[in-house]
Amino acid sequence: NVSHLTKRIHVLPCQSPYFTVHFNKKGKIAPGMSEELVVEFTPNEWRYYYDCIRVHQEDQNLLIPIHAYPTVAPRQGAMIEGSSLVLPSQDSDRNGVYFPSKIDFGFCRLSERVEKYIPIRNPVPVEFEFEISVAEKHADIE
Repeated sequence: NVSHLTKRIHVLPCQSPYFTVHFNKKGKIAPGMSEELVVEFTPNEWRYYYDCIRVHQEDQNLLIPIHAYPTVAPRQGAMIEGSSLVLPSQDSDRNGVYFPSKIDFGFCRLSERVEKYIPIRNPVPVEFEFEISVAEKHADIE
C-alpha cells in the first residue's frame, strides 16, 4: 500500500483452471504494508498460458498479468569440463533442462582471452527465450 490511507482489497481468483492464487487475507492493509500472493501453475499441455490476477479496492482496480510456459526444472549438478557437458552419474531424471551449474575454463595466461561454447539442451517442445546475466561485475571479466 503506497498511499497514506489504510486500504481494503479484494483479490479475485484467476479465470482459468491453470492458475491458483494463494494468500492470507489480512482484511485492511496499512500504509507501507503489503499482501503476499503465491501463484500456483498447473499446466496440462506444452503451450503458452495467460491469465490475470484481479485486485479490487475502493478507489481503483488493478490487473496483474500472468504469462507462463511449462518447463522442466533444471538438472542439478551439471557442469562443463573442457568442451564436454558432464551430467551427474546418479541422476535418474532424463527429462531435465541441461544447463551447467559450473563452467571450468581451465588455465588462462595473463592478458589472454578464453571463450567457451556452452551447450544448452531442453527437451520441452515449446520455444522460449532465456538470458544470461552477470550477477556481479568484475574488472577481470568482460
